[in-house]
Amino acid sequence: MESFVSTVVLHSKDDEFRILSLLTVKVQTSFITALAQFYDPLLRSFLLQDFHLTLTLEEFKGFLGFSMKGRIPYNMIGQVPKVEKLSLALQNPIPTIMTNWNKRHSLSGFQRVYLEGEAKRLLVSRDWDVIGNVLALLIYGQVLFQTYEGFIDSTAISIFWAMWKENKSTVYLLLADVFYSLHHRHEKKSGILTFCLPLLYKWLTSHVFISNTLISDMSSTNWAQTLVSLTERDITWYRSKLNGEEIIIICGSFPNVPLIGSKGCISYNPMLATRQFGYPMLGKYEDCELEEMILNDMDAKDPALLYKIVKSWEKIHNKFLELGKRDGVSRAKVARLGKENEELQLTLQQP
Repeated sequence: MESFVSTVVLHSKDDEFRILSLLTVKVQTSFITALAQFYDPLLRSFLLQDFHLTLTLEEFKGFLGFSMKGRIPYNMIGQVPKVEKLSLALQNPIPTIMTNWNKRHSLSGFQRVYLEGEAKRLLVSRDWDVIGNVLALLIYGQVLFQTYEGFIDSTAISIFWAMWKENKSTVYLLLADVFYSLHHRHEKKSGILTFCLPLLYKWLTSHVFISNTLISDMSSTNWAQTLVSLTERDITWYRSKLNGEEIIIICGSFPNVPLIGSKGCISYNPMLATRQFGYPMLGKYEDCELEEMILNDMDAKDPALLYKIVKSWEKIHNKFLELGKRDGVSRAKVARLGKENEELQLTLQQP
């Protein structure tokens, strides 16, 4: 399977299909039980011993290895392409598509077995772009945005179409679903976390472990012990590959960044991640800068808020000048290093 996915990614013309490479990430699923315990729903951040870590769009984009330039967030909520149009993406006759268009409860979509059969058939003709489309539908419907086992529903299909035909990006969706799922689970005190585990795993391990390090198998308890023992000195805060990135700080009239996910909308606070971007921390933030925004059930209860969220992405702000010089070291770290240097000098001066 790994070699098959790698071959499809290699031959596909669209770099968004690099998302398929997440299938090859070896994830210790026990990590999420431990990590979720450190999630702070008010800050949308993970609070550890003497520091916090925040998921960011820019880091997610970097792990996936494709550009968001010119690609706006998914905003086609509830918009599903006509079955006839899907025949273009799958290169399948319309009657065949219609025959395999099924319903499960209130949702329409394709059975997984049908798409898997198409992938095997297309592999013979080596039509990589179409194989990539079929695999993308399978991944969206069964790994990233699953509602029912064995069924690729209209939400996953809508997301696929937005990416394939409307030049939207999945990065925003993936980040939104992590925050939304963690927040929902924390609010309910239970529940299943439904988001892209491989991406969150890559994010966490990139900060906690040295690159390319073989990570020993750990239980949830072992992971919790590892995380709780971490200090800011143990963290890889900043990676140079973020140099030159346009960091999205604020959208529209929101004080932070509103994200549209597959199940709801939620805001996140990139200003809390200045150290991860290589900038110094700017001190205490105002409560209004960290204002929470949650929209459940999409536009059913508050269409005005959903409209505001969608429109906010037409006016993106960044604060490079206010963040200061990019050096990868925070003020707190500079102060700590200065104190350690003084202590070292005192030690050396002692007889």
